[in-house]
Amino acid sequence: MGLLSVTSYIGILFLAVKFIAGVIAAFWVFTDASKRDNLAFNIPPLLWTLIVLVSPALGILIYWIIHNSNLRSKEAV
Repeated sequence: MGLLSVTSYIGILFLAVKFIAGVIAAFWVFTDASKRDNLAFNIPPLLWTLIVLVSPALGILIYWIIHNSNLRSKEAV
């Protein structure tokens, strides 16, 4: 065959899809956080974006839990 086997191509494809999904998730978090007037713990949208870029699944989960729970400030409702 070539230099790479079929499993290597599948691995590269998986990493590419994971990277693209992470960038899309970070963009979504940035736009959502930018629309909010009062963010939980006063974390700016850019920092939320970096958190999601570093760890997409965990970052989105933490963002969702904090902004859809009683952890955010009462004025943000």
